[in-house]
Parts: sequence; structure tokens; C-alpha cells
Amino acid sequence: MNVGRIYVADTNNIYIEAGILSCLFYDGISANFVDFQDSKFKLERVNGYDKNNIFFGGFQIYSNEIHFPAMKKFTNGVFSTYILDSVITSIRDIAVISGNDAWLIDHEKAYHFNNGIISTYIIRDNDSTYLGRLYFDNYNVYAYAINYSKKEFYTYKFNGNNFQLIRIDCYSVSDPNCVWQSISICGSDIISFYAIHNKLKYFQNDIWHNHSSFDSVSITPSQIAGWNKDSMVALCTSYNYGGFQLYFYNGKNWKSENIEPLWTYGSIDNFCDQGAVKSGNVYMLYISKTTWATYLLIGRPKK
Repeated sequence: MNVGRIYVADTNNIYIEAGILSCLFYDGISANFVDFQDSKFKLERVNGYDKNNIFFGGFQIYSNEIHFPAMKKFTNGVFSTYILDSVITSIRDIAVISGNDAWLIDHEKAYHFNNGIISTYIIRDNDSTYLGRLYFDNYNVYAYAINYSKKEFYTYKFNGNNFQLIRIDCYSVSDPNCVWQSISICGSDIISFYAIHNKLKYFQNDIWHNHSSFDSVSITPSQIAGWNKDSMVALCTSYNYGGFQLYFYNGKNWKSENIEPLWTYGSIDNFCDQGAVKSGNVYMLYISKTTWATYLLIGRPKK
């Protein structure tokens, strides 16, 4: 089963984006599919504020060829459904501000959910631009997009009335100086990385800055989770070791963590780019090439 991102409310309330447009709920003992009580709703993204306020973004099916962007909000055990637009598209990301305040994006628009009221904002500049992620830094809402034809990475900022394009950076999977499509939100910080590079960037004061790199070019990050940009854990592919390793960033450099328990499950086939942290725990997902099973990894960095 392919997996996507993960939202952790606490150790007994974990939501995992799963294959076939569905969601898994892990209660600390076992994982089961979320029953949306609606067979026509298909999930793309999940995020939350706490265990009583969960946002599910995806699409609502109306026929074999028609589906509209939709959101379900899970509040104290009750689902509410919101159809966000009447165009054929789906939700790509969710940024949660509070229990009743969230932003969602599809490939060209942003939707602001505020206590049941939805406002829509067009962001995309042309047909070659595709929105990918949302980011809230405790003060501002940002949207990121890629223009594949121009090989450019766009940063938009909400100014209270609309989203303004504030930066254009290069986008290239082969150039480590560019901004990349893998983005991990670590607390109020955001990290950009790409699996074939070992260099990271962070976003601050409306600018992408160089962050750090690993000691060897053979070690590349595939999934990152963190409390902030100075306290992160990375699950990395390591060609020297023929498998993967865990690294902890302490604000100055990356240090290898204990990997022995992870070798039991074999080498990695698939990552999501975004792990999660809650209190002192780190939560990550991967698929084993050996067993073809999906594993949830829970641990703590060494002191």
C-alpha cells in the first residue's frame, strides 16, 4: 500500500493518507480505514488541529467523469461535508490555523475555511503552473507552485485580499542550488529538499536560505520531520550502507541515529516527504521492498 503524509494528534490518534484514496486511523494498537460515511468522497490530504478537529481534503464524485474539490471536517465525532468548487479538480494540501480555520489548495485555487464560511482565491498565473503546498508560519499564509515549462519555483503570500507572487526561484531536479518539490513543515519552519541531493533549504523572511547538508553525497534525505529548523530527524537513503539511516539535526550538524531495529524490515521502496513530531516522539512511514508492507516508525532522538 502506498502511503502519503501523516497527521498525529497524539499517540492514540494518528491519521495516515493511504492507497486507493483513503485514510487509515491508528489508535495506538491497530490501524483501520476511516469510515467517512460517504462512498463518493475520496481522500487526498489530511491535517488537523487536535483530535477533535480533523480536516480531510479530496474530491466528491458525481459521475464517472465529474468530481469536485471537497472537504470533510471531523468535529467531536461528527463529519461535516463542504463542496469547495464546481470544477473538476482535487485538494492538494491543507494548512490548519485553528480548530475552525484552515486553508486548502487545488492545482490553481486556494480555499479559506473559517467557521463554516468558504472564501475562494485564484492563484495560478498560467496553465503551466501547478500549486503544491501551503505553509503557515504563525503570521502569514504562503502557497508554493512549480512552473514545469519554465523550470521555476513560485512563492505566493496572502496579503489579506489575495495571493501575491513574491518570489521566483529556479526549479531543477539536477541543480542543488534550486528550490525543490519535496517540502517538509517542521513546526513553524519549512524545509525544502530533494531525494537525489544532500542539501537542504529553509524559508524565512520571504527568502529561501541554504540550511545544511550531510557529510557524504551518498546520503540523501527522503523524509524529514522536526520541531523546528534546528531540531529535525531525517530518514535517508545511504548508498554506502545499501539501505537507509536515521539522522538527527541538533542546530549545528547532522548525526547518525541508531538504525539496527529498522534493518529487520528491509530496504525502502517508497517514502512520503513529510513525517511528523508530537511532544518528544517522531513518526515516519515507509514501504519495505522485502515484505512490501507499510510500516509506521515511532521513536525518539538520542539525548
